Amino acid sequence: MQVNIIAERYAHAFFMYVADDRREHIESVLKMVSEVFDADDNLRKLFSSPAIPVAEKKRILAEIVAKIEPPEEMNYFLQLLLVKERLEILKQISQAFHRLMQEVRNSAIAQVRTAFPLSNEQRASIKEKLERVSGKTLEIVEETDKTLIGGILVRIKDDLYDFSVRDLLNQLRMKLVGQTTS
Repeated sequence: MQVNIIAERYAHAFFMYVADDRREHIESVLKMVSEVFDADDNLRKLFSSPAIPVAEKKRILAEIVAKIEPPEEMNYFLQLLLVKERLEILKQISQAFHRLMQEVRNSAIAQVRTAFPLSNEQRASIKEKLERVSGKTLEIVEETDKTLIGGILVRIKDDLYDFSVRDLLNQLRMKLVGQTTS
């Protein structure tokens, strides 16, 4: 089974387990814990190694948890992930949990690719227009893509909005080809 599907399932189960009024806090703790695990290669290797007994992994996890002092449900979830050998996908689980929280908040991430960096005014204008179209509060993640001639590509979840010069030229070419074959 693909890692993302597994991560989605664990995130959804944990999301449903956590009380509504605790989800915001759990989201931030989950992100912080996943960043700790993701930043330390030795820690990731230790928890994914079959040579290290589960009892030793539990002891080490307990030491880490004692330093972080996460909420009880987070501690329980980490123990579950350890037993199920899923700590290595904690980052993906955290990202999936964040996406679930975005749904609750009616927000999303808009990945915006442009040929050149946007000015503050352009960024604000694009954000306002995209929020109107999507009906969501958006967080803009900007990426400069030198392969674009000009224009903009936007991805919000599974939707792709292509306002690039390349796409406009392709549309024009298709119209011209269509007219010559008629």
